[in-house]
Amino acid sequence: MGKIGEVQQPSAATDKDPTITARATSPKGETERETQGKSSFERDTAVETARTASKEKIERNESVRNKSPIVDEKEQESPRKCRKPKSCDKVSAPTIGFPAKLPPRFLNELTIEASFEAPEARSGLVVSQAMLVLQVEEYSVFSGKVAICDFIFGINDHEITSKSEFCELIRSLKRSAKPFTMKVKRPVWNLKTDRLPKGYDVVPGYDYFQGLMVLYPGGKLGMNVKSYNSKVYVTHTDQLSLSTSTCIVGDCIVEVSGTPVTCTAVCSSIILKTLKEKKYVLQVIMTLERAVTQRALHFVRFVLLAEKTKQLDPRMAADTTRIGCSQALRIQNILVPAPSKSIYRSKNHKTQNKRITIRNMALLTLIETDPFNPLLMQAVPPKKMDSFIEKVRHSRESILPTAKEVLSSEPVDRRRESARRSIGYLFNWK
Repeated sequence: MGKIGEVQQPSAATDKDPTITARATSPKGETERETQGKSSFERDTAVETARTASKEKIERNESVRNKSPIVDEKEQESPRKCRKPKSCDKVSAPTIGFPAKLPPRFLNELTIEASFEAPEARSGLVVSQAMLVLQVEEYSVFSGKVAICDFIFGINDHEITSKSEFCELIRSLKRSAKPFTMKVKRPVWNLKTDRLPKGYDVVPGYDYFQGLMVLYPGGKLGMNVKSYNSKVYVTHTDQLSLSTSTCIVGDCIVEVSGTPVTCTAVCSSIILKTLKEKKYVLQVIMTLERAVTQRALHFVRFVLLAEKTKQLDPRMAADTTRIGCSQALRIQNILVPAPSKSIYRSKNHKTQNKRITIRNMALLTLIETDPFNPLLMQAVPPKKMDSFIEKVRHSRESILPTAKEVLSSEPVDRRRESARRSIGYLFNWK
């Protein structure tokens, strides 16, 4: 506060701030009280300041209108346009090959030579979007050359980038009928190893492998396991499954992805969890123990045949054999009528209007069996079956002595004789 009688200085806000002056004055006309004591220069300065402030105010109002525009009725009636999601703007290019990065030691690069002898020849090859082989047809161009889960990455020194490009190259090669080379990367399913879990003892008579499993579209695990003496053994593998190329019957699974396993629950949970981490392709590396010596094979064979739950084996009744032989004799004595029409044709049979034609060329088609371990198979002793047959024949002769006498005294009936030979040949080994 100033002293009485002294003139106070004007405040800094009223003296220096032009906006306050602009708000207090009008841009076109000022009051006579304010204009009387001011010079022409001060009046011009105040007018310019007021104009600048009004322009700034107008610009601020326009910016607010642009942020929240008023929509007309016509625009409200028009349908609303949907904006494209951000994910549609940038589409990632499809990846080819093994999405799970396989270690280099588990991959082999091969060069395959092939050619289409005729344009009508079928390639017989089914591949995925990642250029992994899913199916190879029998008797096709690539049969016996390409395996399932092979990664095709080049044809004639040309790198393949997509499935559509591969199909176009195959079509052009069919039309040209020229030989070509195809480069593939094939997984190595088994590798010998010395790496074992800590505290695991190396058993003599066994070899140790690292097995690889790659889950591809349409593939299935197809493996049955059992635990015995804190070890997990493979008891069965399905045809064309993931386990067929990695395991054989009798293998012992020591660890899966670095985790030791001692029971079937832990083993199956780890394998399924590892395979399901990604949508359709992932790798599982496990250590296998495989028997190679006769002593080890004998133990593994015993483990596979061992049953944890003993099944009931009730004693068979004493008169079972006698009842069975009497029923067989009753079937032998039943009169079997001769066939009214023979199924065989004579040489003079008419050969016209054949409904079935036999081609001169025959195709050899292999019938696959369940995967097995040939080392675990044993040959049956040749004389064991002969001794069993002798025992059955002597028992039959001792039980039915009267039946033979009756049959020998009766006159021979051709129909009954043919029936006996067709039905009861198992009981006439002489």
